[in-house]
Amino acid sequence: MTRIPSPPFTTQPQSRSQDPANPPFVKKLAAATNRDGELIFFCLFDTGLSVWLPGPLPAQWTENFFTVAGQNRGLVVSFDMISNCGQGRNDDSIDLLVVVATDGTSTTQQAYYLPALRFSTDTADWNTGFANAISLSGQMAHVADARIGLLTKPVRSVFLVDRSTSLGTTAMRCDFTDAGRSVQAYSIGPINPVIHEAHFVHIGSCVATRWPSYFAPEDALVLAGTTNGSPDTAGTPDSAVEVHIPKTPAGDAWRRELPTPVASEPEWSRITSIVSVITPDPHACCAVLTPGGVDLDPLDMKNWVINQDVMYQGKPMPSLPTPAGAGPVYDNPPQAVWMPPSPQRPGQWHWLQVVCLDSVDFVTSLCESQSTELIDPQATAEWVIGATYFHAVARPNPDNGTTALTVLCSSTKSGLYLGTKDPVSGFWTYIAVG
Repeated sequence: MTRIPSPPFTTQPQSRSQDPANPPFVKKLAAATNRDGELIFFCLFDTGLSVWLPGPLPAQWTENFFTVAGQNRGLVVSFDMISNCGQGRNDDSIDLLVVVATDGTSTTQQAYYLPALRFSTDTADWNTGFANAISLSGQMAHVADARIGLLTKPVRSVFLVDRSTSLGTTAMRCDFTDAGRSVQAYSIGPINPVIHEAHFVHIGSCVATRWPSYFAPEDALVLAGTTNGSPDTAGTPDSAVEVHIPKTPAGDAWRRELPTPVASEPEWSRITSIVSVITPDPHACCAVLTPGGVDLDPLDMKNWVINQDVMYQGKPMPSLPTPAGAGPVYDNPPQAVWMPPSPQRPGQWHWLQVVCLDSVDFVTSLCESQSTELIDPQATAEWVIGATYFHAVARPNPDNGTTALTVLCSSTKSGLYLGTKDPVSGFWTYIAVG
């Protein structure tokens, strides 16, 4: 059985190059906070995952690398993280799921779960947390990618996905007891043959019900695949998007195939990512598809949202608003952040996404739209700052009782930096991180 390789990565030790002429390549960013407004950053470089903890001075963070479950030669190649401050369990804990190339090659990738980690700025706590990571190799021996489920549980469910030339795409959901021990791994399927054969497969978590049989919310997996070089009679690449709930004691397997934007939008040559959105109402949790490829008119390339209306009522996927005259969205996942109400304004959803300033030079910038509804096509989007990758959190300020939108950003020119939007004036301030 031949494994389908993951995206290429280096096998260098888990330390970042300090050579300005050869900076590390940023693959993903994430930020977590607590009720005291402290921040912890997770940065996935091509050389591994680093955890940035608050330093001895204000506005200072130290970069740390930790060994996962004794895998001294292991290289973290993918991760998923949920910060439970202001959302989820709201207990200041962090759920972290990592995929590790245990000997530095993509043929030996395994998933490890670190659920309900205590928010700590002490490196000793993080060393212990990584050392005690739960191996999921007993559930799936080789993992291409993995995601954390969105439903709030003492230990969230996780999704594992693998790909091989003989079996195509295989997937399962792992459920756990409150103490963190695996209860059962449930296989997901049947999976669309297009996804089995796809050159590009992306996954994401959402919440669905086994409608019309059962209406209890369940952790569900979104699968999207695109095959290049095998166009159909219409001249577009083969593509499929579907949502799965596995067969469990709670009910039969449930699957919903959705219209794929690759087939209906000529600008989309493939799907590059799926991102999840956690909401206070589990039924409102959703996933967002990000396009890839610029074939025709890039001005219409926007992120598409998979929500309950799309899954159950067959409505078209809504797109996220972008600034007037903007170019295409960058192949980087957007993010939605809920900001609680304040004396100055009602609670609002803030959507952030990286968009090209125009369709000529493709210079990227972070933009923001906000509204009281999660999906509001009429919301106005505004430019924020030049960025390529980002991750945002709603950061509490215990001194004055406000909550500020804080964004960790990276760009090829400016490195890592932190932007904070004043909750009263709306002005942004920035500081360098590393």
